[in-house]
Amino acid sequence: MQKQGFPNIEVPVSVVRADYFVNDKELVDREITKPLLETIQEQDNVTAVSATTTANNAIIVVEYEEGVTSQAGSDEIQRASEDITIPEQTTLSFEAINAAQFNNRYDVLLSVSSSELSYQELSVAAAGIADEIQSNIDNVEVESISPFEAGTNPLTGESVEQQSRFDWFGESNSENNGLIINPSVTVGIISPEGVDVIDFNAELEEVIESIRQTGQYDKVSVTISADFASTVEQQLNLLQGSLGAGLLIVVLICCVFIGWRAGLLAATGMLVSLLAAIGVLFAVGVTLNTITLFGLILALGLIVDDTIIMVEAVDAARKEKLSLPLSIRRAAKRIALASLAGTLTTILGFAPLLFITGILGEFIRVLPITIIVCLAVSLVVSLSFIPFAGRWLSSKPARKSPLDPIRKLEVKAAGFLSGIILSANTTRKKATRASLAILFSLVVIGATGPLFQQLQFDIFPPTKDSNTLLVEYSFLPQTTIEDAIEITQNANNIIADTQGEYVENLSYLGTANQRSAAMRIDLIPFTERNVTSHQLIESLDDSLADIGAGRISISQLDAGPPRDQYPFKVQIAADDPQKAQEAAGLLATHLNGLTLERQNNTSASISEVESVGEQQTIRRINGDRIVEVQAAFSDDDVSALVQLAQAEVEQFIENSENTAGLEPDSYKFDFGIESENQESFNGVLLAFPFLLIAMFILLVLQFRSIVQPILILFAVPFSFFGVALGLNLTNNPLSFFVMIGFFALIGLSVNNSILLTDYANQARRDGKSPREAVAFAVRERTRPLLTTTVTSVFALVPLTLSDPFWESLTVTIMFGLVSSAMLVLIAFPYYYLVLEAVRSRVNIKRLFTKKH
Repeated sequence: MQKQGFPNIEVPVSVVRADYFVNDKELVDREITKPLLETIQEQDNVTAVSATTTANNAIIVVEYEEGVTSQAGSDEIQRASEDITIPEQTTLSFEAINAAQFNNRYDVLLSVSSSELSYQELSVAAAGIADEIQSNIDNVEVESISPFEAGTNPLTGESVEQQSRFDWFGESNSENNGLIINPSVTVGIISPEGVDVIDFNAELEEVIESIRQTGQYDKVSVTISADFASTVEQQLNLLQGSLGAGLLIVVLICCVFIGWRAGLLAATGMLVSLLAAIGVLFAVGVTLNTITLFGLILALGLIVDDTIIMVEAVDAARKEKLSLPLSIRRAAKRIALASLAGTLTTILGFAPLLFITGILGEFIRVLPITIIVCLAVSLVVSLSFIPFAGRWLSSKPARKSPLDPIRKLEVKAAGFLSGIILSANTTRKKATRASLAILFSLVVIGATGPLFQQLQFDIFPPTKDSNTLLVEYSFLPQTTIEDAIEITQNANNIIADTQGEYVENLSYLGTANQRSAAMRIDLIPFTERNVTSHQLIESLDDSLADIGAGRISISQLDAGPPRDQYPFKVQIAADDPQKAQEAAGLLATHLNGLTLERQNNTSASISEVESVGEQQTIRRINGDRIVEVQAAFSDDDVSALVQLAQAEVEQFIENSENTAGLEPDSYKFDFGIESENQESFNGVLLAFPFLLIAMFILLVLQFRSIVQPILILFAVPFSFFGVALGLNLTNNPLSFFVMIGFFALIGLSVNNSILLTDYANQARRDGKSPREAVAFAVRERTRPLLTTTVTSVFALVPLTLSDPFWESLTVTIMFGLVSSAMLVLIAFPYYYLVLEAVRSRVNIKRLFTKKH
């Protein structure tokens, strides 16, 4: 399979840049920004436009309707802008956005750095190196990102070249155990379409080495500063490690509950399922990227179910000393339809992820596709390969084994649970035991509410550790490019002195200028550090507090979407900038340090507030000139806190004394990435009822009953207690990853109740009473239910330990499965008996068999 960093996605956003060297932001706004905005807003597919104008340029971000590609939207507004009357000296550029690339354009970034050369000399060297790479690799695009811009001053007619950006690159030096940081110029590389990122990086490294060997660039260091190949390789290693550990765990647990032959057969079935699924994904054109690998790793804990259920059924049939063909037919008859229904419900559990909208939906859509393919393939393997290979299972009595006491304990547990059901020989005892079991389950489910209330809510919370940090600078209005270079150099020295031992490399990726800068720091792996990324952030916050940068924000980069430095924004629109500035000042004063009370009686505060006025730039949103108040929070549960902060602002502006005479409708809220995340998250929640309806219809068709599907779906709340308890114990908030885990749980939990109900129904058809039938089902299904639960839980342990990114997802599944299995065995049989009594009085089957 082709390996790439992220799946190919289309982002409905593009950027227009206009350079007009007049050193006057009002003039640029009047002659460039406003005419462009008026034309762009007239286009049918445009939904929102924002502009930032400085003394010499304007940057306009255009958002389009969903379904419009960035390139198509950019081409449309470029054609529309051809008729705009603007000064001839203006340079316009229209750029499509690719969110899966560095700087929205490149697949790989190189840093050309030196301690001896100036930025002018580095720029010349970088251009030469770019040409060398271009000539040595076919179909590649290479661009040197020059720190300098050229233009013409319309007032004097003179050509102007000025440094508009800068970069630094730092790399750990093993010789002196330090971090060496030098000026740098970035080279951006766009790899050929369809290329494998790992193979391409290997070829690129060879070309770079050959350039070094020429000796022409001895005074510079050429290093890959950003790429996707390393991430993909780490994910591949994680997949291989998790697969190996998972298969070993399957063998060991099956040895405990079933036998070593069955364990090896189950592990082989899992391996066949995974390889076949990769083959299907390759056939339909899915690449092996970070999201696909995420899905494959998660699928390891899900495909266990189908495999072990069938292995156990074949093993049980063989031990009845039936012939091989009859054993396989017996196992298939008992399991096939129930296994089909269980797998389909699990597949339906991931279907809502297909309906996530926006940029997040574009990124994440390949995840449910990968998992659905894995589940479907595992079902086919369990119904074909496992029965075929089942002849390898022995029908002879097992020899004595050190594991016999554990197996006997499992048999005793099954006998005990079924015996409780059968030993009630009076109506009163039956009613009492049923009432106690059902009451116990309701108490457990009821305890979920207080546990969930203790949890915070954040759609994409920061993980507990990360290998990458982001340091963002916002410089003061009067800062020159020279000042910015000096400030960042001081910061670099502080980082090298205080945290250098934990840093592999750092780079500004060619984006730093006199207004802002963003530094990416790649840390040594967290498994090799004795401090977490959060501890490093706290230390850097203190160390960099007084370097005179204006504002510094330090955060970690996670696998999810980036987090805004200021997730809460209020935009105040007014024709009079001074009035808007006054209103912004009043609001900023009110918000600064404000305490926000959560529903669970805990509190957080607004830790930092900034009023973005018009000293340096002019901001416009959909044509309106605005001043923005930005805020950050003391805690990480941003998704909940932005809603609380919005309620506080809405209450504050109801008083006209707080608005400097502006109307409340002059205030607009913008939560940036958080707004996009919440919209996408809400789309999934809206799809959830349709998911349950689809599951219900599937189960009605399977069981030809309306009552029993209701009973089966009641296993879903059985998992709630475990989910809430696990998240509390591990200090994880409710999040998008918890939602993914919960969708997986729906199918896995329902699968347990499907098999128990199906076994009881088969016993009823053999003439047993409802009580005898459900006791028989409990006795027969305890071993496979425990086996699949324990195996699924332990198969996810390697993921939990390998990377904090996986923790909330795996904890959700593991604790939810344990909770569901416990209640299915203890309480579910009594729900079955109660509803079976109802079903016997209202025979729903007649609805399907009645002749018209």
